[in-house]
Amino acid sequence: MDMFLALRLFVSSTELGSFSKAARAYNFKVSSVSRQISSLEQDLGTTLFRRSTRQLLLTDAGASLYDRATRILADLEEARRLTATSASEATGTLRLRAPIEFGQLHLTPLLPEFIASQPGLSIDVMLTDQTGDLESARFDVSVMFGDPADNRFFAQKLARNGYVICCARSYVDRATEPKFPSGLGDYNCITSDEHETWQFGSDRSTVEIAVTVAGNFRSNRLEPTLQAALAGVGFARLPHWIIGPHIRSGALVPILTNYRCKCQDDAIYGIYPEKRTASPKIRAFLDFLMLKIDAPPTWERT
Repeated sequence: MDMFLALRLFVSSTELGSFSKAARAYNFKVSSVSRQISSLEQDLGTTLFRRSTRQLLLTDAGASLYDRATRILADLEEARRLTATSASEATGTLRLRAPIEFGQLHLTPLLPEFIASQPGLSIDVMLTDQTGDLESARFDVSVMFGDPADNRFFAQKLARNGYVICCARSYVDRATEPKFPSGLGDYNCITSDEHETWQFGSDRSTVEIAVTVAGNFRSNRLEPTLQAALAGVGFARLPHWIIGPHIRSGALVPILTNYRCKCQDDAIYGIYPEKRTASPKIRAFLDFLMLKIDAPPTWERT
């Protein structure tokens, strides 16, 4: 016996005054309602109705059960409502991971606004440049560059991650601007390795160009590379999201603008574990980021 169904039919029969009206209300047969009430009486070991051909009258036990059953069903309905609400609203803790420099510039400034819009949610942020997929499984959302390699994760593209070859105005005035990517080999370039290959494409050709560059300043991080470029050390290859304000202010000058820098990490994704695809907090955060970043990304606008 379904106890909650039996209680609903008992309450409905009491309030409507007959089994037949309760049956119509639930689209049941009268015999089904009668069996449910009989099973309920058998389970409780008591008679709930004094039956007659004209009406149903509650026994003392039936009246006592009616008072309790209405409260039980009301509590059940409230529990269902709260559960449905929590399943559709962002609640709990959102565990977020992002690359250090991108997170500092473009994510952490947005998080107070996101939290203010989600009163049932708290956020736990880790900024790290570790990118292992096993590590990603610990987080609800990981912001990363380049296509995710593990199919255990879903990915939503947040923005393109375009790169630009740039330098300080003082450097291009002093060294003149190369007309073709191949000319970069004759200039001082800021790199992350002793010898580095920069790749280019063009809308006018399907041929890809690879140029080996070198220079007297190397760094494994973007911020030192940016500062060296601003100081006029040489040409740098940097993503739009870190140089946007400096391009707009004129502190940095983009060069070889007829060519596209080609990099493996040419897109920014929000990735999340497959098992959490229905999580409202993940959906709320990714929708928020998409709205804030927009297209084209804010850092590419002039």
